Amino acid sequence: RISIGSQLLTHSGTFALDASDILRNEVSIFVPEGMQYVASKRGKKYYPVLSRAGEKLSPKNRVYFRTSALAETAGYFANE
Repeated sequence: RISIGSQLLTHSGTFALDASDILRNEVSIFVPEGMQYVASKRGKKYYPVLSRAGEKLSPKNRVYFRTSALAETAGYFANE
């Protein structure tokens, strides 16, 4: 009989294990100096660079702006 945490290895030798405690996907994203806002090329809203919503944007679709006025001039709307 073998157990891993609360999981018991079955007689067939298979088991299921929640790996969320040991596996983590971390992505480092370079933000150009002076950029305060970010938007997605595929969206209509802009966000502060360090906001949760801003951090979730796909790196390949990111567009950066120094000011909210520049983001709005480019056709984006504030996330409210």
